[in-house]
Amino acid sequence: MPKKGVVLPLGAAGESDDVHTYQPAVIYKDGFFYLFYSGYEGANYRICLALSKDGVNFIKKGVVLPLGAAGEADDIHTYQPAVIYKDGFFYLFYGGFDGANYRICLALSKDGVNFIKKGVVLPLGAAGEADDVHAMSLAVIYKDGFFYLFYSGFDGANYRIFLALSKDGVNFV
Repeated sequence: MPKKGVVLPLGAAGESDDVHTYQPAVIYKDGFFYLFYSGYEGANYRICLALSKDGVNFIKKGVVLPLGAAGEADDIHTYQPAVIYKDGFFYLFYGGFDGANYRICLALSKDGVNFIKKGVVLPLGAAGEADDVHAMSLAVIYKDGFFYLFYSGFDGANYRIFLALSKDGVNFV
């Protein structure tokens, strides 16, 4: 089957995705493809949403996860979405960046558009651990009653892949 080509073009000048549409995460629910992605306008990444009935022709809905307030873990970037739909909620895991450290955060929504941020769900490792500088580049699945969160941890010299587990999607060990 041939490639379909670009399904999510760049936004118009001044929009939140006029430089990059990047890092897709897609789920199919109730006849729609929900395409969450990182939009970039030259200064900050924000998580955006586009919807499609056929997986090819998308309608952009805009930013669904804005930047956090000054001093929060996601006040510079909200990026790299990973989404699970479970028990009537969209669990939107994402990378937050505050200018110094990347961390993994969570936001919840009933409709996939209006999200409530739950904050950092995976704190950095303690000093000297292999994820004490950054926790980023995530993938998540739900299986057998657990959220499996795979991510890259950085200690200032090397990246390594980690796994954290949670029963509720909020408290990871």
